[in-house]
Amino acid sequence: MTVSPADAPATALEAEPTAKPTDSPNTTEPEPATATDSPSKADQALPAATRAGLSFLGWTRADGLVEGDTDLGDGSTDGRAVPSDLAPASSVSSATALATALTSCTDATVRLAADIVSPALTVNCDVTLDLSGHELDVAGVMINRGKTFTIDDTTEGGVLSTSPENIMAAGIQTPGATLVIDGGTVEATTGNNSYAAAIGGGYNQSGGTVTINGGTVDATTGTDSSGAAIGGGNSGAAGTITINGGTVDATTGTDSYGAAIGGGNSGAAGTITINGGTVDATTGTDSYGAAIGGGNSGAAGTITINGGTVDARTNGTAVAIGATPGGVSSGAIVITGGTVKARGFGEAGAIGSHRNSTPLPIEIGTDAHVTAIGGATAATAVGHTGTPVPATPLAITIDGTLAVPTGALNTSGLDITIGATGQLIGSDDTPTTGASLTGTGTITNNGVIALTDVANAIDITGHHYTVTASTGTVTVYGPTVQAGHRTLPATPTRGADSFAGWTHADAPFTNTTPLPGTSTTGDPVTIELTPTWTTGTAAFDRTTITITAGRPTTVDLTLTNGDGDLVSIDPDDWTIDIPAGVALTHDDSTWVLTGTTAGTGTITATTTIDGHSYTATLDFTVEPGPVAAITLDLTGTAAQGETITLTATGTDRFGNDLGDVTGDVTFTSSIASDVIDGDQVSFTEAGTRIVTATHSNGTTATLAINVAVVLDEVVTLDLASTGTPAQGETITLTATGTDRFNNDLGDVTGDVTFTSSIASDVIDGDEVSFTKAGKRTITATHTNGTVATLLVDVAVVLGEVDGMEVGFTGAARQGDTIVVTVTGTDRFGNALGDVTDDVTFTSSVPTDVIAGNRITFPHASPHTITATHTDGATSTLLIEVEPLPVAVDEPTDHADDSEATAKQAQDDAALAETGSTATAWWFACGLALLLAGVGTTRRARRR
Repeated sequence: MTVSPADAPATALEAEPTAKPTDSPNTTEPEPATATDSPSKADQALPAATRAGLSFLGWTRADGLVEGDTDLGDGSTDGRAVPSDLAPASSVSSATALATALTSCTDATVRLAADIVSPALTVNCDVTLDLSGHELDVAGVMINRGKTFTIDDTTEGGVLSTSPENIMAAGIQTPGATLVIDGGTVEATTGNNSYAAAIGGGYNQSGGTVTINGGTVDATTGTDSSGAAIGGGNSGAAGTITINGGTVDATTGTDSYGAAIGGGNSGAAGTITINGGTVDATTGTDSYGAAIGGGNSGAAGTITINGGTVDARTNGTAVAIGATPGGVSSGAIVITGGTVKARGFGEAGAIGSHRNSTPLPIEIGTDAHVTAIGGATAATAVGHTGTPVPATPLAITIDGTLAVPTGALNTSGLDITIGATGQLIGSDDTPTTGASLTGTGTITNNGVIALTDVANAIDITGHHYTVTASTGTVTVYGPTVQAGHRTLPATPTRGADSFAGWTHADAPFTNTTPLPGTSTTGDPVTIELTPTWTTGTAAFDRTTITITAGRPTTVDLTLTNGDGDLVSIDPDDWTIDIPAGVALTHDDSTWVLTGTTAGTGTITATTTIDGHSYTATLDFTVEPGPVAAITLDLTGTAAQGETITLTATGTDRFGNDLGDVTGDVTFTSSIASDVIDGDQVSFTEAGTRIVTATHSNGTTATLAINVAVVLDEVVTLDLASTGTPAQGETITLTATGTDRFNNDLGDVTGDVTFTSSIASDVIDGDEVSFTKAGKRTITATHTNGTVATLLVDVAVVLGEVDGMEVGFTGAARQGDTIVVTVTGTDRFGNALGDVTDDVTFTSSVPTDVIAGNRITFPHASPHTITATHTDGATSTLLIEVEPLPVAVDEPTDHADDSEATAKQAQDDAALAETGSTATAWWFACGLALLLAGVGTTRRARRR
């Protein structure tokens, strides 16, 4: 980036332009320097400039003083150096140095280093004069055309005062030039008979461009002057005047012809814009120019006020803001915001045009608050005063507040539109008191007209209503009565009743109720109101009352008017309607209510005043008195094991039912075992008992209760049996039960399951069959779990032979004889002893000789002996008969035993077949078989 002075095309920082002014021969020129982001970052110091008579303060550019570490911006984007447009700043301490600085055009900012008194100065460049807290008293300042002169004061207290000696010159002359006041105090004054503005144009010159951003500006013209305080000189228009801030006081002298702010004599207002600050514009006595607008016979131009506080006041023939008589105007007066007060004088209005000047449209915006006060004899405060009346209605738009506290607002020749946010009032304190609305113009009222003196000839559409009631009529020019700054019709009266409000179309109507409809013809929309009432009220001191039978109670019966105040009524003037059983009487001071019959009802008391009836009602309840008698009742079943609930109901001495008084009663029973818990009695014992109820007040009553027997579930079992408990027999068991109350429940066998401690016992329902003798325990289990036992001793019963055991004695040898013995058991396993005599024996060997239970074996071989009992039971015995060794044996002599002799003969014959003799066999086997006794047995049940 290249740092260079403002007017130099060089790419390096230069202390002075290339061409040096001729009046600055002692100026030196430093070497150029180049920087990057800032001079210090480039390790280069900014050069110093020197001029004869000036003190160099540093370099400046548009955003202020440039120091060594000032950021110079983003830098180059294309490789070429970016000029920073620096200009030197210097201070002056003499009039000569100041004049040189303002004409040589070498410094952008010139600061005063001391108070200076100077002859007239000429500004020949765009330059800023920083008063720096000093005073500059100058005979006048001429800003050359196309140049901009800025006055500032970076230190408080700086004052520039100018009073030109030449009556043709302005204090600060700006034709074709621009004056900017950013700070300090600027005092500009012209002398008497001057043709120039205090600030603006000289003789026959317009005001150029004047912009006031801050500071204090006091501009004043002398007596019989022709120029504006700020604006055009004689025959000069105002130019362009913009006030953004600061305090501005513009005043013209007596018999002056120029505007305070605007055109000079015969000069138009040009373009005047006020965006802020405090502006006081005043014309002198018997003056002819507007406070803000045209000079004498000057057009208003375009006047715009967007903010700030503006006080415009005339003391002559012109309006405060607008065009002067004879001015041919174009443009408009537009006030969009701020607080504006405009005051006319004599027959001049406050805002608009006067007499034969061209009327101007006027707009008052939403954020504007404008107060317009016409002169004492002005036909209108706003609009066009004097004749002729504009052929085309003048448009006035009000979207903010227009206050006209005095005089008149003549609507003739006007077409006024009041927007939804607009209001036309007298003043903030008294909106309805102010100017009279006169004339025959038209008003489209979508907002509010608070003024009350409105001519009938004015055609007002939109919000235009007549609110009528029995007590009067109110005309409203607003969306509601309250918004229109009106009050509702007077409050009506009716007897002892109080007015409760108005209704319209059966709906409540207040001062904030939106008014229905709008006027389209200029005739008001009629709103008819109907009153509603809060009637006088007859009332007891309560709405409901509860009394006790036989006990007098004091009540109060009154009548109050609609405002709640008591009305005195003679007790005899009340008509009392009361049910039987209740009495309402009056003694010297109170009403007494008594009753004997319990129940509810309503007492009605009515009195009439001035034709209006008032009725009081009292809902009463007569409650029974104390318990005098008790009646007992029960619910539930009076039976063993049951619990009943007792209920005690009472009556008072008048026989009124007291209902359930159980909670106040204690119960007792004549049966000690009865269990009483509160109002519940539980019974375990059947029979009749007397239950006594004793109330807490001592009243008693009795109730006889017969408790029925109730067979409850089995808790005890008794077992019995029928039949013979013996082997082979079946007995029948019977179970009888008793309950917890020891009531006999009878036979419960069907609910019992039997078991036996002997597994072989056969149980079928309630029958038990025995096969085994002896004692056993029979257990009976009820379905509810109750258990009982019975000891049964089963007797032995010997039955038929069912099984046999066969044995023998003797040796089982060939030719020998054994003796067979049989013992028996019955089907129960009982031993039947020796049953040999009831048995028949057979052998599997046909040659065996069987004689009773004696068997002789002629042969040696296996022999199966079968024993068959007469009962049919059989058993077998296998005997191994062994042969005897062969031997010679002496024949046995059986002469004395015929059976033995015969048997021996058989044996011998058999042995002859085998080649042996019996004697030889016995001899051989005798020893082995001699010890044999019992053979193998087999039991067989009877088939």
